Amino acid sequence: MIFATVYAVFALAANKAMIVFAFILYGIYTAVISGVEKAFISEIAPEGLKGTMLGLHSTLIGAALLPASIIAGLLWDNVGTFAPFLFGASLSLMSAVVLKFGLKEKRVLHKYE
Repeated sequence: MIFATVYAVFALAANKAMIVFAFILYGIYTAVISGVEKAFISEIAPEGLKGTMLGLHSTLIGAALLPASIIAGLLWDNVGTFAPFLFGASLSLMSAVVLKFGLKEKRVLHKYE
Protein backbone atom coordinates (compact mmCIF):
# COMPACT_ATOMS: atom_id res chain seq x y z
CA MET A 1 0.00 0.00 0.00
CA ILE A 2 2.89 2.36 0.76
CA PHE A 3 4.46 1.67 -2.63
CA ALA A 4 1.12 2.32 -4.37
CA THR A 5 0.74 5.58 -2.44
CA VAL A 6 4.25 6.74 -3.30
CA TYR A 7 3.81 6.03 -6.99
CA ALA A 8 0.39 7.70 -7.04
CA VAL A 9 1.90 10.81 -5.45
CA PHE A 10 4.71 10.80 -8.04
CA ALA A 11 2.10 10.50 -10.82
CA LEU A 12 -0.16 13.23 -9.50
CA ALA A 13 2.34 15.60 -7.86
CA ALA A 14 1.32 19.21 -8.34
CA ASN A 15 4.34 20.81 -6.69
CA LYS A 16 7.86 20.18 -5.40
CA ALA A 17 6.69 19.59 -1.84
CA MET A 18 4.63 16.59 -2.98
CA ILE A 19 7.64 15.15 -4.82
CA VAL A 20 9.86 15.62 -1.76
CA PHE A 21 7.20 13.93 0.38
CA ALA A 22 7.04 11.01 -2.07
CA PHE A 23 10.84 10.61 -2.05
CA ILE A 24 10.92 10.58 1.76
CA LEU A 25 8.11 8.01 1.91
CA TYR A 26 9.84 5.93 -0.78
CA GLY A 27 13.07 6.00 1.21
CA ILE A 28 11.27 4.77 4.30
CA TYR A 29 9.54 2.04 2.27
CA THR A 30 12.85 0.90 0.76
CA ALA A 31 14.59 0.86 4.14
CA VAL A 32 11.83 -1.28 5.63
CA ILE A 33 11.47 -3.75 2.73
CA SER A 34 15.03 -4.37 1.48
CA GLY A 35 16.40 -5.94 4.62
CA VAL A 36 13.26 -7.96 5.28
CA GLU A 37 13.36 -9.62 1.84
CA LYS A 38 16.94 -10.75 2.27
CA ALA A 39 16.39 -11.86 5.87
CA PHE A 40 13.35 -13.92 4.84
CA ILE A 41 15.27 -15.58 2.00
CA SER A 42 18.15 -16.37 4.35
CA GLU A 43 15.71 -17.79 6.88
CA ILE A 44 13.92 -20.17 4.51
CA ALA A 45 16.89 -21.18 2.33
CA PRO A 46 18.54 -24.56 2.93
CA GLU A 47 21.69 -24.25 5.03
CA GLY A 48 24.18 -24.77 2.20
CA LEU A 49 22.33 -22.65 -0.34
CA LYS A 50 21.79 -19.30 1.41
CA GLY A 51 24.23 -17.43 -0.85
CA THR A 52 22.84 -19.11 -3.94
CA MET A 53 19.29 -18.20 -3.00
CA LEU A 54 20.24 -14.57 -2.32
CA GLY A 55 22.01 -14.46 -5.69
CA LEU A 56 19.00 -16.03 -7.41
CA HIS A 57 16.75 -13.43 -5.78
CA SER A 58 18.93 -10.61 -7.11
CA THR A 59 19.03 -12.23 -10.55
CA LEU A 60 15.25 -12.53 -10.70
CA ILE A 61 14.79 -8.94 -9.56
CA GLY A 62 17.23 -7.77 -12.23
CA ALA A 63 15.53 -9.87 -14.92
CA ALA A 64 12.13 -8.46 -13.97
CA LEU A 65 13.43 -4.89 -14.04
CA LEU A 66 14.32 -5.04 -17.75
CA PRO A 67 10.78 -5.53 -19.11
CA ALA A 68 9.41 -3.24 -16.37
CA SER A 69 11.79 -0.50 -17.49
CA ILE A 70 10.88 -1.00 -21.14
CA ILE A 71 7.17 -0.74 -20.30
CA ALA A 72 7.83 2.36 -18.18
CA GLY A 73 9.80 3.98 -21.01
CA LEU A 74 7.07 3.24 -23.54
CA LEU A 75 4.41 4.67 -21.24
CA TRP A 76 6.56 7.75 -20.53
CA ASP A 77 7.17 8.42 -24.24
CA ASN A 78 3.73 7.56 -25.61
CA VAL A 79 1.32 8.54 -22.82
CA GLY A 80 3.07 10.99 -20.54
CA THR A 81 5.42 11.36 -17.61
CA PHE A 82 2.69 10.45 -15.12
CA ALA A 83 1.79 7.14 -16.83
CA PRO A 84 4.53 4.79 -15.57
CA PHE A 85 3.92 5.94 -12.00
CA LEU A 86 0.17 5.56 -12.25
CA PHE A 87 0.62 2.13 -13.85
CA GLY A 88 2.99 1.07 -11.05
CA ALA A 89 0.60 2.40 -8.41
CA SER A 90 -2.30 0.48 -9.97
CA LEU A 91 -0.38 -2.80 -10.14
CA SER A 92 0.85 -2.35 -6.57
CA LEU A 93 -2.65 -1.68 -5.32
CA MET A 94 -3.99 -4.75 -7.14
CA SER A 95 -1.20 -6.85 -5.66
CA ALA A 96 -1.97 -5.61 -2.15
CA VAL A 97 -5.65 -6.48 -2.58
CA VAL A 98 -4.79 -9.97 -3.85
CA LEU A 99 -2.42 -10.53 -0.93
CA LYS A 100 -5.00 -9.30 1.57
CA PHE A 101 -8.11 -11.06 0.25
CA GLY A 102 -6.90 -13.63 -2.28
CA LEU A 103 -4.88 -15.88 -0.04
CA LYS A 104 -7.00 -18.69 1.34
CA GLU A 105 -4.63 -20.10 3.93
CA LYS A 106 -2.58 -18.20 6.46
CA ARG A 107 0.51 -20.22 7.14
CA VAL A 108 3.63 -19.30 9.01
CA LEU A 109 6.83 -20.85 7.74
CA HIS A 110 8.84 -22.48 10.44
CA LYS A 111 12.57 -22.96 10.14
CA TYR A 112 12.45 -26.64 11.02
CA GLU A 113 9.46 -27.85 9.00
